[in-house]
Amino acid sequence: AKTARGIFLSLDDLIRAAGATNNMGIAYRMMGNFEAAMEAYQEIIPVARDAGNKQLEADAWNNIAVVFIWADRPDRVITFAERAKAAYGAIGDDAGVLMANINLGSAYFEQREYEKAIDSAAESLFLADTLRDVISEVAAQTLLANSQTRNGDHELAIHNFEIARERARYLSLPSYEFASILGLGEVYERMGNVPRAIEEYEEAFAQLEKSRNELVDGADRARFVALQRYAAEAYTHFLSKQYSTGDSDAILARSFKVAERGKARSFLDDMTASLARVPHGDSEDLIQHQQDLLNVIAQVRSDIQYVSNLAEVDRETIEELKTELKGFEEQYEEVRRSLREENPRYSGLQDPQLSSVTDVQKYLSDGGATMLAYAVGDSSSTLWAISSEEAQMYVLPPRIDLSAAVEAFRFALADPTNSDTEAVTRIGHQLYSMLIEPAKAFIDDSDHLIIVPDGILNYIPFEALVTGPEEVEFFSDVPFLVKDLNVSYAQSASVLDLIVSGRGSRTRRPDKALLALGDPQFSNSTSGDISTNDQVRSGIFLEPLPFTGTEVTSISALFADTEVDTYLQEAATETILKRRLSENSYRFVHLATHGLIDEDAPDFSSIVFSSGSDDEEDGFLQVAEIFNLDLDADLVVLSACETGLGQLIQGEGMVGLTRAFMYAGAPSLVVSLWKVSDQSTSSLMQSFYGDLLNETSDKAGALRQAKLSLLSQEESAHPFHWAPFVLIGDWK
Repeated sequence: AKTARGIFLSLDDLIRAAGATNNMGIAYRMMGNFEAAMEAYQEIIPVARDAGNKQLEADAWNNIAVVFIWADRPDRVITFAERAKAAYGAIGDDAGVLMANINLGSAYFEQREYEKAIDSAAESLFLADTLRDVISEVAAQTLLANSQTRNGDHELAIHNFEIARERARYLSLPSYEFASILGLGEVYERMGNVPRAIEEYEEAFAQLEKSRNELVDGADRARFVALQRYAAEAYTHFLSKQYSTGDSDAILARSFKVAERGKARSFLDDMTASLARVPHGDSEDLIQHQQDLLNVIAQVRSDIQYVSNLAEVDRETIEELKTELKGFEEQYEEVRRSLREENPRYSGLQDPQLSSVTDVQKYLSDGGATMLAYAVGDSSSTLWAISSEEAQMYVLPPRIDLSAAVEAFRFALADPTNSDTEAVTRIGHQLYSMLIEPAKAFIDDSDHLIIVPDGILNYIPFEALVTGPEEVEFFSDVPFLVKDLNVSYAQSASVLDLIVSGRGSRTRRPDKALLALGDPQFSNSTSGDISTNDQVRSGIFLEPLPFTGTEVTSISALFADTEVDTYLQEAATETILKRRLSENSYRFVHLATHGLIDEDAPDFSSIVFSSGSDDEEDGFLQVAEIFNLDLDADLVVLSACETGLGQLIQGEGMVGLTRAFMYAGAPSLVVSLWKVSDQSTSSLMQSFYGDLLNETSDKAGALRQAKLSLLSQEESAHPFHWAPFVLIGDWK
């Protein structure tokens, strides 16, 4: 789009350049770069006005409204959707009016102006029927029913939801069918009909699973993610209200499964682009056949919608197409079954089996670990505490309250220049009271916490939460949670179950103990000059990390020389890493260098290595490349900056380097949550490996002891130095 825009500008063809700019805006919006999308659309408006192209101007106003919808700013949607509606009306573009009006009604709904939302939905329904736009008709009917639900018009809402459901089912629109069933669940919940509400919610999630497996393009997936987040939050909040009044065990089990569905599914859905580049072995043809069937299914659905939009509806043709669709869907299910048998690794990610509370208790039975799993929601948040013998469910504050505390806590933790313990103690204890204290009696007998965070909670190290409110003078005296318990993390209980269950199958003795790379030479980093070989991206200059050389050397000294492959400075290249991993298996892989996190395109997050002009690699080990590694290591340590982070998608979890390394075969990782001090990191890592090799602790215990060692020394007691590193995955 940028290239086309440049060509049209060089030809002084401003209208076509504006069209290319519009495509740029769509691309930026799909990437989540809303600011860039907004700039692109705003650039179009004066060009359209100067040229007198009112259609282009109306489209720009509507596209700006859509950006604000994606950015979750309904207050701003209203202004621009009204402008778009007026602009479309002025040129007699009824289809444009319909599009803008649905956006406007959705914004009124989000702003809780339900009477206005009902009026917009009713107008949209009339327009859609007039224009024979069947998809917009279903969307408007659903919006009308949702608005009536919130306005207390329950019987009318049920009537319209039923119409929307049957219409969506007839037209093979699974995401709209799901939305209408979910809406019915909410209506019955508000009416106090708990059994019927549960029945509708469960049917909605069954429909959601069906539609997830048949998604093809990015827009479909984006709609699915939004629906999944909304549905999981709504259903979990509903179940949490029933916990103390109904069958508590059944409600706890059901609500935990709902939360797991979102977390485990996101492990795949956030990696879809990268999975396409993962070697599929002998299953290549089968996987391609699966994709071909998805494309055919999408085309047949499109054909059904096209025929339904014709002035003379050909019901016989529609029925023939639906029969054809059913046949392709059955073929697709057969291919999925074959894939599960032929390639369980790939299929296990594509269709992960969800762990139940009972499953979790089984893999907790060999120790004193307790799992604390969280789901953050707008109305309330939820905590499930699970030990080997019992489980409890707790209602926590909503997202807005947790977010404010988390942001303040991270700010206090990541500022090593602030020697005042007051802020860390106060906010750390506030978060402890919110997140841990409700389950304190439950975990009193535990010696290890497994944290399954959600949303904004991915950003904090729970070890740094403060168990008591008393202010002290020195950081070494603050009652941090790390002083009481070992802590590890998991993306979901289901992912951890897969890792733990595979522990016994890792019987191969590694060829060597340690592969370690550190202190890479970034291009002209000592002179501060940005060189031409792209070792700096997006204007970020990579500082040298001299203490990582000491770190790698000191760690290597703990092993026999024959058990270690160590590469420093110019030898610490991406090429040598890939070569050594292809030749040998290692117990530990240690990478002491910079990590670059691409918030807009997580696939391009990377670990940075030395790169010379004659090197065959570019020095950036990206997420997509990590998927292709064959790791047989027991532990990967990413001793780098912010390697545990990535793009945070609401209700989806973190998209970062961690998932890629786990797919490549690493059962556990140590990663960092903020930019670290390479000097204190060096000390922490030496202590960590020393404990591991002495076999005095498991991985979680060794990391805790290393943190306590830094915490006992006042110069490194500030949590900035010891708190950022967390253990994810198998803690044994």
